[in-house]
Amino acid sequence: LIVLHDNSRPHTASATLQKFVSTSLHKNGFRKQEDIENAFQQLLSRRDSDFYVRGINAPVIRWQKCIEHYGNYLK
Repeated sequence: LIVLHDNSRPHTASATLQKFVSTSLHKNGFRKQEDIENAFQQLLSRRDSDFYVRGINAPVIRWQKCIEHYGNYLK
């Protein structure tokens, strides 16, 4: 399964990712805490470094746009 984060709207991307993670982990029916931790680590390790860079920089970019437009609503 490939999740294309760039295709989602910024205000729903986080919720979409959380739903994906929840669904991915829930359907496996884990019996031990260690199995859950390993599955989550595998899920995170499949992400490239750009995924994390975008996630860290996105709020900064949105904040800068807001400041540049004097706090007016932006799409």
